[in-house]
Amino acid sequence: MTALSRSIWVHRALTEFVRLCRSVDHTPIDVLRGFVGDAADINNYVDWPRADGYDSNGSDERDMAKEWLLRAYGMYAIDLDQLELAKEENAARANARDDLGALLDEFIDDGGSVDELHAAVDDLIKEQRRKQTLLQQ
Repeated sequence: MTALSRSIWVHRALTEFVRLCRSVDHTPIDVLRGFVGDAADINNYVDWPRADGYDSNGSDERDMAKEWLLRAYGMYAIDLDQLELAKEENAARANARDDLGALLDEFIDDGGSVDELHAAVDDLIKEQRRKQTLLQQ
């Protein structure tokens, strides 16, 4: 989509919205910024105004904006906290793999046998599973 066609599309799609905003004596930008501030649960305190100028229209408006967002798009909701935790865990596991790779290189450089190390790790895993089985009984 070219910039011109996007501009025409936005103009045509927003005609009704522009009229709605005019009916409450606000610009579409002001209304959208207000909705974003409400939906994002932004509290802009007079003593500490946000540099970006976003604000809320009040607690009821924040509640209603969040309710609308969940009603309209809630079926696509994801648990961001869980997603971020999974990313952190994956990064930690990748770091552990890198550390193990470095240890393996050091072990081999010092004359160690990969087969012996593999057997030792297998023994550790078997012992760990044996302990878990005992704890579960």
